[in-house]
Amino acid sequence: MNNIDKTIGNINSHYDIALYIYEEIKDTYKYKDDKWFYNDEEIDIKKLKYEIMSRISNKFIERGAYWFTKKEDENSEFNGTSLMNISLKLKSVNYLKAIIKELKQFY
Repeated sequence: MNNIDKTIGNINSHYDIALYIYEEIKDTYKYKDDKWFYNDEEIDIKKLKYEIMSRISNKFIERGAYWFTKKEDENSEFNGTSLMNISLKLKSVNYLKAIIKELKQFY
């Protein structure tokens, strides 16, 4: 199972999505003392938001597209749609704030 698939179901909980994002960025992004760091340099949170809205969101699109090709799986349409919806939500400012708030707990 691909880690991104763990975000399917569970009503796409903020926790599950934030955990997936953490696993994707943990080697380059850090959170400490209410500050975000990229490769140990302090950054504006806009950089992290852009990373999630672009690269991470695209991972959800790619995996959703994968599921749409798996016609033999009875859950393929549900899985693909679920991942595509998460990708769209990650482009929403308010949703992104909630995900980043949840993401902080992993640091």
